[in-house]
Amino acid sequence: MECIITSMNNNALLMRVRSRMRHHGLGPSTERAYIYWIGRFINHHAARPIDALGADEVAGFLTALRTQHGLSDSTRCLARSALLFLFNKVLARPIVSLTLRAPALPMPVRVPPVVLTHGEVRAVIGKLAAPHHIIAELLYGTGLRLRQCLQLRVRDIDLRRRCITGARHSRQRASPATAGQALRPAVPATAHARHLLDVEEGYGNAPALHATGRRAWGWQFLFPAMHRSIDHASGVTVRGHLDESVVQRAFKRALRASGIEKAATPRTLRHSFAIHLLGDCRSIGAVQQMMGHADIPTTTM
Repeated sequence: MECIITSMNNNALLMRVRSRMRHHGLGPSTERAYIYWIGRFINHHAARPIDALGADEVAGFLTALRTQHGLSDSTRCLARSALLFLFNKVLARPIVSLTLRAPALPMPVRVPPVVLTHGEVRAVIGKLAAPHHIIAELLYGTGLRLRQCLQLRVRDIDLRRRCITGARHSRQRASPATAGQALRPAVPATAHARHLLDVEEGYGNAPALHATGRRAWGWQFLFPAMHRSIDHASGVTVRGHLDESVVQRAFKRALRASGIEKAATPRTLRHSFAIHLLGDCRSIGAVQQMMGHADIPTTTM
């Protein structure tokens, strides 16, 4: 996803946007998405300076994404968030609210999410090697999204209480005994050994949300990447977390090896977590809280 900006002034603006996003602790994927949509908005109004644009132009751009390009509401919501950040946080010309205007269209037919049975979940996890099987255990045992799981740090895990408190979300999630037992001998030991080697070689920093890097063990990712990389915000050599695509490919191989024909992905474990909780007579409100949804309609969709 790339959007080319030709004006020097607009390039300077995007540099300001990057700086503000890093100041607010937004992640790399959010930064890439926001830069793309802000760049596309600027190109859409290439004949006009940014100072001449406002809420009407933003609303018109979002409408064009639907009527001219056929983009979904979720994609337009992402574009709207990027443009609200631009005007509210960078240009200091706040746009208080902005609705997604679009012509009335038939409501799309909602396809129920793929769900695995208890047995199918165990079969797939049984075909996964470390650390992917532990990641799958956590997705199914806590309802975390894959990205949230991979962003967990050592300090986010409370094995005694079997709770997970992610750095980017304040919810605490009850983890099943199987996940707690698997975490204790495998992941911390592997991650710790890799961290000690990094420190020995003069590295050892993990990317931090609001700093140039954290070297303490508690700040290291629970599922570290195989290779070190340069932190996009600080320029420091760090050890990031596993990439989502690595887990997705491993899950696909395990699904195929299990002989399961369903079009499942790691996200399916999150859906299965919710459905199985409801099957165990948990209330919809309790499931909503554990899934981290803002409202019950989102849980029931």
